[in-house]
Amino acid sequence: MTDGNLRRAARAWLPVIAWGALIWHLGGDDFGTSQSDGVLGPLLKWLLPWVSPEGHAFGLWLIRRSAHPAVYAVLALLVGRACWQTSPGLGPARQTALTLALIALLAGADEYRQARSAVREGHSSDVALDLAGAALAIGAKSGWDSRFRRGKAAPKPRA
Repeated sequence: MTDGNLRRAARAWLPVIAWGALIWHLGGDDFGTSQSDGVLGPLLKWLLPWVSPEGHAFGLWLIRRSAHPAVYAVLALLVGRACWQTSPGLGPARQTALTLALIALLAGADEYRQARSAVREGHSSDVALDLAGAALAIGAKSGWDSRFRRGKAAPKPRA
């Protein structure tokens, strides 16, 4: 691998690694339900002071649930971009399979770690939620590309 290819691979994959590290950090004990509620609860009460305590509890639950597909959707787009930039000959189906495999690996490892935590609970349904977010992002990008980027080819590798 030449220096140019190595730099291109680093530029493509470093955002994936950084975002994956952020997801891993957020899945740690420091961001469990009670910890995130301690930050999000006052913010939600400030934004929506008229909502009942039950409504606030539901809002906090909804924020935590929606974070799963949202952060993994971003990760899927970053992985897809990195695959496209570093392996243009891989093809869309294989890029999608690789992306979903990497998402499943990180999501499964994160939930396994949480299941072994004294503060958090890991659930396989969260892995499904993570994969759903990734699949939705991949589908949306594919639809966008087919509608607006017809004829644009993957970048040609430099020698």
